Amino acid sequence: MGDVTIKNLTNGGRIAFGSDEYRHANSLENETLTFKFDGTYLYEDHSIKFGLDYTNIDILNLFVNASKGVMEFDSLANFEAGNVGKYTYQNGIGNDSSIAAADFNRETTALYVHDTWEFSDELTLDFGLRYEVLGSDDKPLYNKNSEARTGYDNTENLEGISILLPRFGFNYTVSDDLTIRGGIGRFSGGSPNVWISNAYSNSGVNLGYYRAEDFTTTPTAGNNVITSIYGPAAEAINNAEADGNVNLTDPNFKLPSDWRYQLAADYNLDIPGIGEDFAVSVEAIYVQKIDQQWWVDASLQESDIAGKTADGGLTLYNDDDRRYDLMLTNSDKDGKSLILSASLAKTFDNGIKFSTSYTNQDITEGHGGTSSTARSNYRYNVGLDRSNPVVGTANYQIEHRFVMTLGYEAEFFDGYATNFDVFFERRSGKPFSYVTNWDDFGDYNDPWSMLSPGFYAGNYLPYIPTAGDSNVIYTDNTSEAEVLARIEEAGLSGYAGGYGPKNESRTPWVNTLDLTIRQEIPGLMEGHKGSVYLTVDNLLNLIDSSQGKVYVNDFGTSRLYKATIDPTTKKYVIDGVKNDSPAFDAPESAWRLKIGVSYKF
Repeated sequence: MGDVTIKNLTNGGRIAFGSDEYRHANSLENETLTFKFDGTYLYEDHSIKFGLDYTNIDILNLFVNASKGVMEFDSLANFEAGNVGKYTYQNGIGNDSSIAAADFNRETTALYVHDTWEFSDELTLDFGLRYEVLGSDDKPLYNKNSEARTGYDNTENLEGISILLPRFGFNYTVSDDLTIRGGIGRFSGGSPNVWISNAYSNSGVNLGYYRAEDFTTTPTAGNNVITSIYGPAAEAINNAEADGNVNLTDPNFKLPSDWRYQLAADYNLDIPGIGEDFAVSVEAIYVQKIDQQWWVDASLQESDIAGKTADGGLTLYNDDDRRYDLMLTNSDKDGKSLILSASLAKTFDNGIKFSTSYTNQDITEGHGGTSSTARSNYRYNVGLDRSNPVVGTANYQIEHRFVMTLGYEAEFFDGYATNFDVFFERRSGKPFSYVTNWDDFGDYNDPWSMLSPGFYAGNYLPYIPTAGDSNVIYTDNTSEAEVLARIEEAGLSGYAGGYGPKNESRTPWVNTLDLTIRQEIPGLMEGHKGSVYLTVDNLLNLIDSSQGKVYVNDFGTSRLYKATIDPTTKKYVIDGVKNDSPAFDAPESAWRLKIGVSYKF
């Protein structure tokens, strides 16, 4: 069954059913071979470690979205009559999804040396150098049409790409109570192989694409577009020429990396009248990101630019070939991270122990790279122009996080410990961005062919109108007053005449209190021991049902208003406001109790 959506219900909602488009053909197999050699050479006050690390991964990645068909019906009546508003289908040539699987090999070879120098009784110095080089014997299938559109050969496989990673650290014991430590280094890694695999599975040679709008079918129980592929679509893919949409890798791609700077201090603190040897730690980490990942449609040229929106903010295109060439490249604007933390901990002789900490994060990025596919990474990153990154607050930044633990251990039964532990956390909400809900309505079409040719969804920061704004047209479904009131409610009035910011809004704060009680019990045989335990997650909600509630924004966006762009005047046409409030997360908001037994022997 395909992915089906019925829009424009009488209550304003929609019905969605069938198999999700991204689950139609989706599987992954990896086979990994690792070889590692490590050595240590001791010379005077130096401990020199060196080695080689080799990893070989055989990857078989099958991902063909919409291989069972994705369709939209503009109303329930159209659904009953078989009138399809939009239909999308893609598959391997010959309607065989396995043909489009990415089957390739990746190698990583790393050489490293690390010197730990005991410079003195108080000071230890660390020097390190790591060299990594990537390789592959496999290349994506060549697509001459893609090279004609973009000027790039799509067979780039990152053979021989390398990076040098120097590092330095120190640990200085100032006194019996104070230690200062820190370091600087360049780090790389963590970029998913699936980003590279997109070029193999979407070469445009092995995958066909079909899209149609506003057609009528005569559905029967055994033959309909919902449970069977639309006939013309299947025929088109069966006879498709090698000229589909393409994913490719920039021949000048550099491995993303970051420079990290860290400084920390550990201090044993005496508090008169309370106790001695409180463990205090403070730490600052600064990260400067370099050559972060970015995706562009390399087929869009200067000649495809048709102008700007009336306010001059958004680039508009005139490109009707329905082809895109999404290239993995590097961003020319990189983010940063500043993470500050402090902690205090103490264990008392009477069995009481506690710790508390605070962490502050200030993290920015141009692209989080949160998807496995080039298509989603390209169209769902929040910004203004998909060719130019907007650096803003990172998707997963937690600006403030307070944590406290309190525990007590005693032996109410000789030889068997009883533990009471409480964990409390208070953290700020996750960032999200207000975006424009681009759509079609009335006599207006949706603006995607102008904003992002070949795509029909994405996240664009909203234009914030002023009163009497000449760049905006309001339809009969809304009014300027209603839109400006919604903007005021969202806290965006200060951006009037420009665009809303990236990830400056937050979901509500989260408070969590958990309790664990554990009692050791005798074992059945000598040397055996068991325990029974009780855990209550979200104890706050058990005490007071109005507490411990969690509200989330799963995709990091909230629609501000529904709009399109007038193709003649290039003005924004606003058709109504939206209010996507953070969703109540019922499972995380409920208290949970668990009773269990563990046994060790």
